[in-house]
Amino acid sequence: MKKKTLIIDIDDTIVSSFELPFLNAFLGTNYTENDFKNYITEKLTDEAEKNLFCDYILSKETYGDDTITIKEGAIEAVKQLNENFILYLCSDYTCWQKPWNSNKFFIDKFQMLKKHFNYISPFQHIFLRDKQILHADIMIDDRIYNFGEHIDRRILFNAYHNKNISDDDLNVKKITRVNSWSEVELLLLK
Repeated sequence: MKKKTLIIDIDDTIVSSFELPFLNAFLGTNYTENDFKNYITEKLTDEAEKNLFCDYILSKETYGDDTITIKEGAIEAVKQLNENFILYLCSDYTCWQKPWNSNKFFIDKFQMLKKHFNYISPFQHIFLRDKQILHADIMIDDRIYNFGEHIDRRILFNAYHNKNISDDDLNVKKITRVNSWSEVELLLLK
């Protein structure tokens, strides 16, 4: 029997976002994820401030051990999934304000994958902005927008910016919400 194809997003799915600690340092604030209904950039007031914040984070190590946290159970779950599926890790690597200056994000993210997920071949990495063009049997992501029409089974990984999406909305879009990697394992490795 042919293995199914599984695409797993990286940010806010297998690792926590680096943006919140950087936003707090940049603004001199103490925000937590509970302070946001959407993405953390909602606290930035205008394009000039967004550009300055982008410059700030581009000057930092964005995927170092002191800036991101691997989600609990992610390393082990992804390893098991890699053995049972044709698996790809997929992620955007651009700074939304300055995409042509985003090579540092790509390098930092690639190095993080090499360190923590080295059992996943670099040939199983997909870096792109618009995930709606992807085709797969299953996709795990934290943004419902990323589930294109060519994804058969959609799994939304719970994150601070999607917690207000109702179960009814998810049911209409045929999306299953999970809160942890142990829930992913129960769904996909039965």
